[in-house]
Amino acid sequence: MEATSAATGLNVMVFNLQQGHQFDASNDDIQYFDSITCDGITFGVWAFCSGTFTNEGDGGYINWAFRGSFTRDPPDSSTVVFDNVC
Repeated sequence: MEATSAATGLNVMVFNLQQGHQFDASNDDIQYFDSITCDGITFGVWAFCSGTFTNEGDGGYINWAFRGSFTRDPPDSSTVVFDNVC
């Protein structure tokens, strides 16, 4: 995730798809999406220009991770607003 964000300059989100979430981004903003399974848990992986992602499940770091240019207010908020990096 860190390498992808650094190499491309894009925002990156990895999220446990068994948890509820909302992702507000246009199809043009999403540059890449795939899902991977690790230890029986399916994660979505997005690389994108901008968008707003809301975690509706457990906010623990085992369920999501992200990199890029973003605002999270307060710092433990379940909503992350990603700046346009394209």
